[in-house]
Amino acid sequence: MSTSSRITAAADFPVSLDEAKSHLRVEVPDDDAMISGLIAGATGFAEQFLRRRLMVETWEDWLDSFSDEMILRHSPVSSVTSISYVDTSGNVQTLSASVYTTEIVAGPNPPRAVVRLAYGEAWPSIRDQAGAVKIRYSAGYASAAAVPDAIKAAIRLIVGHQYANREDVVSGTIVSKVPNGADYLLRPYRLWEFL
Repeated sequence: MSTSSRITAAADFPVSLDEAKSHLRVEVPDDDAMISGLIAGATGFAEQFLRRRLMVETWEDWLDSFSDEMILRHSPVSSVTSISYVDTSGNVQTLSASVYTTEIVAGPNPPRAVVRLAYGEAWPSIRDQAGAVKIRYSAGYASAAAVPDAIKAAIRLIVGHQYANREDVVSGTIVSKVPNGADYLLRPYRLWEFL
C-alpha cells in the first residue's frame, strides 16, 4: 500500500493575477482577492483532473516495503531528494543514492517517475510495518513558464467561468458547453493510470 503527503506547498500559481485579470478584462483592483481565490481553485481543479502537480512542491510517498519498481504518485518529478526506511531494529536510516536509480522523463507531458534498484545492489531489510519506506521528491513544473500553455489556458477559462457565474445555478438562460472548453485543453496532459 502507498500513501502520499505534501511536505512543502507551491509558492506560486501557473497563472498570475495579472494574466487572469487580462483574460477577464478587469483593470481595477476591486476584485483582486476574489480573482486570486478563483486562480487557486482553478489550479486545484486542474491538478486533480490531470493527476499532476503544476508548480514545484515537495512530496513524500510512504510505502510498506521496497519493490522492484516504485512508481512515484505525483508528476512531473524533477528530483528524488532522499529515500529513508525503518530498519529491523526500528531505527530510521537513509538509503545511499548509489543503491537506487530514478527514471525521470522531462518535457511538457512526462509519465510518472520510477525508482528502481541499481544493478548489483540489494534493498536493505526493513521492519514489517506500514509506511516503512519513505521517498521524498520534488514534483511540479520548474516555473509558470514551463507549464504547458494549454493547461494555463484551461485555468484561465475556469477562472473566467467562475468570475462570470458566481452562483451554482443560473436561472432564465440557455446553457451550452464551449467546444474547446477547459476539459478539452487539459485532457491531453492527464495521467490516466491510478495509483
